[in-house]
Amino acid sequence: MNKWGGSDGISIVTPTEEAEMSKVVVDRSKCTGLGICESLASAFFEVDDNGELIQLREDVPDDELASVEQAVQGCPTEALRIVR
Repeated sequence: MNKWGGSDGISIVTPTEEAEMSKVVVDRSKCTGLGICESLASAFFEVDDNGELIQLREDVPDDELASVEQAVQGCPTEALRIVR
């Protein structure tokens, strides 16, 4: 058969879904605004002059996942988590 219809042992694979990006979630009831996350992943977190955490981004591309994972692990109040 073929010319891309198959049957000669070659199958055509088309993506059905785009891979979902990881997200970082902040539990505001646990966050004390120490700023460790900001020092480890400044593209995602900032602590303002009042000590309040500002989440700059939620979606975490694969190439930035390592820094966000460090921020999650470094949070002494366990206020951060990554959802995949």
